[in-house]
Amino acid sequence: MKKITVSDTSAELLKWHNIFKLFFYVTPIIAALFFIIQLYATKGFYSTDFNSLENWMTFTETFNLPISIFTAMAAVTTLIGMYYRSLQLAYQLNKVEYQIEIANKQFRKSEDQFNLAQQQFELASRKENFMLYLEHKKAVQHKIKIYLSSLINTCGALMDKCEFFPALDIHYNTLYAKLFNQNSTANVTHFDLEIQSGSFQFPEIEIKKLLKELSTKSPRNIHPKDLSEILDIYGKIGIHFDFNMYPGEGLKQGEIWAASFFLDLMRATMVLHNIGAIDLASCDYIQNLCVCLSIDIISLQTP
Repeated sequence: MKKITVSDTSAELLKWHNIFKLFFYVTPIIAALFFIIQLYATKGFYSTDFNSLENWMTFTETFNLPISIFTAMAAVTTLIGMYYRSLQLAYQLNKVEYQIEIANKQFRKSEDQFNLAQQQFELASRKENFMLYLEHKKAVQHKIKIYLSSLINTCGALMDKCEFFPALDIHYNTLYAKLFNQNSTANVTHFDLEIQSGSFQFPEIEIKKLLKELSTKSPRNIHPKDLSEILDIYGKIGIHFDFNMYPGEGLKQGEIWAASFFLDLMRATMVLHNIGAIDLASCDYIQNLCVCLSIDIISLQTP
């Protein structure tokens, strides 16, 4: 079914307005015309005595034709007027509906613009968070690298006449995700270069226990397989040791590679303390054990 628009209703309204005006003015003219014709045609056959009661009583019968024509045309004019009035009402309703439709379109357009602005804001917010995430992770990585480099000379001095071979292999993405777990690419809430208190719990008690057990063994009997539990604990947070970097073939028991390993372990522990993952007392305890183990192994290599 074809929808009637405001312009269609307006054209129809104008047409019926003209028809109504035509009937309104033509009806009395036609009735008067027939009245005049009847007067002229029946001249001499009726009395014009206005004092005669009978003339007044028979007036409607005498001039029945023009009166009937006037009545009929007046009725038609009334019907046309009523139809025209209904068209006026329909036109007004259509105008209201059209205005409501325009208002709805404007509202939907405003809503679309608001949604677009909201999407652009969310996109900008995600982009900003992503950049903050990358910059913070980069800053943490830079801090760790600088601190590790500063410890190499210390480790070299502890090795005495032996050479220190640094072999720490830190997976920074894993380390950052574990230690700064409240930050993500979608939302950065922690901006400090040290971890938030309570956000990460390092198993330092277990490390102390394992190192204490190793310190009770003879340095000659320390084998790479004895370090598996320690390697697993540090490996879970992204701190690995590249044993291919240590000197010696096959990493035999009690050889100099172990001294470099324990100094690397010390460096890794001090890094964790530097970013707030281990308290000072635990760090000092682990550091002292690592140094003692390294010195014991070095003493086996020098006469």
